This record gives sequence, structure tokens and C-alpha cells, in this order.
Amino acid sequence: PVSVSSGPEWAYELLTSSPHPLMIPTVPSTLPASVTLLPGSFNPLHSGHVSMLRHGAPSADEGWLELSVANVDKPTVTLEDARARLEGLGGRRAVLSNCATF
Repeated sequence: PVSVSSGPEWAYELLTSSPHPLMIPTVPSTLPASVTLLPGSFNPLHSGHVSMLRHGAPSADEGWLELSVANVDKPTVTLEDARARLEGLGGRRAVLSNCATF
């Protein structure tokens, strides 16, 4: 499967150039059939994000964070910022997306 771990530069280029909504997992995986996806800028990830994810997802495998490189209300996230924010997620499952709205 395609993932950010296959090459963050490639994933970032794809997300910022595609006119279509895309989600790329940060680990070689596909999203499970049932998943809780919490979108946010995660700049930084804080206890409120973690609490919402914990309440929304019955198990850790079902809770994923969505970091969008495009946001209707904020500037585009740079590749360097995306890397730093992903590192700040503490190993939680996440997807990078180009979905500007939730």
C-alpha cells in the first residue's frame, strides 16, 4: 500500500497538486472498514485532541488523525511543517489529506 512512509516528499507533492480529495496513511495500511477520523491542524497535538479521539474511537486501531495540508481557513501546510506535526502525533495512526474542509 501507498503511505507517507514510502516517501513524504512524494506524498506531499501528490496532495498539493491533485485537484481530487486524497488521503494517504502515514503507515503502510489501508483504513479499516470502520474508523474514527479526527481532522485537525495538530499544531500541536494537545490533550483535547487526544480526549476527543479516545471518546470517539472504541479502540486505538479505530482512531486516526487527519492532517490536511490544505485548509480553507489557514495557510497551506509546508512539507517541513507537515513532517514536524506528524512527528508530534506520538506514533498515532494518521492520514495526510488535501481536504480543505471537514
